[in-house]
Amino acid sequence: YIFNTLELGENDITTVQESNWLPYRWTETLDLHGNQLQTLQKDSFEGLILVKKLDLSGNKVEKLLDGTFKSWHGLRFFRQLNLNANPLEVIENDAFDKLPSMQYLDLRGTKLSVQMM
Repeated sequence: YIFNTLELGENDITTVQESNWLPYRWTETLDLHGNQLQTLQKDSFEGLILVKKLDLSGNKVEKLLDGTFKSWHGLRFFRQLNLNANPLEVIENDAFDKLPSMQYLDLRGTKLSVQMM
């Protein structure tokens, strides 16, 4: 399926994995705001070939693991990530790796301190 925007906000989604996106691999904007996501795996967004914007605001994400967002996972065109209003405390060193198009990262309302970033 080809969707410019896939709106899945406010659906009580608790987990996402690579296989969720296989039918929607051409989606450019994925909105998952206001769900119950806690843990994002290395391959959570693998297969989203053209995704440019990802909204994860208002979830329960506490930690970003190494490799969560990597260009070799298909995120070559990834530009914007919204993590606003998550209880995020830890971003591992390689959570964001080789994202040549990344322009905007919203970390407002998280528990990160300046020393941590």
